[in-house]
Amino acid sequence: MREKALKILSEYFKAKGFRKKGQTWYLSKESVALMVEYQGSYHFSGFYLNIGLYFPKLNNEEKFVVHKSYDWQIEDRYKTYMDKLVGTGMYVDDLISFEVSEEEFHIEMEQLKANLDKILEIMMKWLDIDYFVANFPEFIMVKYYRKEEFLALIKKHH
Repeated sequence: MREKALKILSEYFKAKGFRKKGQTWYLSKESVALMVEYQGSYHFSGFYLNIGLYFPKLNNEEKFVVHKSYDWQIEDRYKTYMDKLVGTGMYVDDLISFEVSEEEFHIEMEQLKANLDKILEIMMKWLDIDYFVANFPEFIMVKYYRKEEFLALIKKHH
């Protein structure tokens, strides 16, 4: 089912204007990229989605290069964005399981796409740095920087 999941996700993200490298889909502007990474589970049969933002100029990169999620300045799991950003109150598991019937898998993938629609509707606005800074969500954990320093740096490099 791994190949089916990757195919479904690739078609979904391509329709949204994302490009793909390896198992990462991205939508980039000159100073920021919205990233979604497929991460297979080591302990269970299924996968996770890591979602975040990457700011190449903060790493002194002139051109955008796709990095793994551990290098992104902002990164969290799909479930966190559903819980904190969308706030539907519905239960969402981090792991999208392959240990279900074919029918259940397709239902789960359709729900995942519907949930991603809600997340991306908000996060795609974050590609506008001024909007992102003005509407910075409190739950966001920034890696490598204190929040105030990070916001000042991305405004400076914008």
